[in-house]
Amino acid sequence: TRILEVKDKKNNAIMYYSDILNNLISKKAILCSVPRSQMGKTSGVDEIIYQLFQKHKSRENLTGLQNKKNQENYNIDKTLLIRTKNCLPQHIYGRRTAEEEKSSVDINEKLIKKINKKNVLLLDDVVTSGMSISISREKILNAGANRVICLGLSKTR
Repeated sequence: TRILEVKDKKNNAIMYYSDILNNLISKKAILCSVPRSQMGKTSGVDEIIYQLFQKHKSRENLTGLQNKKNQENYNIDKTLLIRTKNCLPQHIYGRRTAEEEKSSVDINEKLIKKINKKNVLLLDDVVTSGMSISISREKILNAGANRVICLGLSKTR
């Protein structure tokens, strides 16, 4: 139920997960999310990351959500992973192929310096096949990150 509330950007679920994660992750973490299937849209995970950033400004928020007032306004210059073409949502239409995922996600070249030789925490709400988080991880590593730690809030059966 809470994961669905995260997908719907319900504040109680956002705060629930941000409170849990706040105590588990470094105050200097570099945080980013797996991009939504639709270009230019923020997710509930982006809102969780935003809350984590608000709790410790030393954290690096590399998501499109930089201002809570404009939560649907996606700031492409502030997000590490960019969806370059729309995809069908996996929870409705089934799993994407590796090729579909690879060709629809890219790294924001402007932010490579921020992750060079650093550790990045990559968050996703639901891990279905692991394809999205795996491809995203690979792209971040190829861009020069030292390590990418992946965390899914839930997994489908």
